[in-house]
Amino acid sequence: MPLKHAVLIEPLSESDGGGYIATVPDLPGCMSDGDTAEEALRNVQDAIASWLEVEKAEKLRLLREEIAKGLADVEAGRVYEWDFEDFMRRARLGREDVDGRDKPGHDD
Repeated sequence: MPLKHAVLIEPLSESDGGGYIATVPDLPGCMSDGDTAEEALRNVQDAIASWLEVEKAEKLRLLREEIAKGLADVEAGRVYEWDFEDFMRRARLGREDVDGRDKPGHDD
């Protein structure tokens, strides 16, 4: 399976147990190790899959929260216009205030 993310493989010092460590610079905290460089590369592929699975779950959680918040605003009579692209950008970023402005028509 071809890798979609760059992997940096470096030898570990004997004081760190020897072998090799494989890190993925594009995915913070994503790493694995192995006795050989090849084993570290195989192992980091599982770490990448797990990292991406957790990221996807977190994005879905944020999207659900955004939907729930939007429904609560509608039920409370705080209705405002925003397009689907804005909605998805907010969900991806996990932030309520994407561009430094509050949502139009939202009075708190």
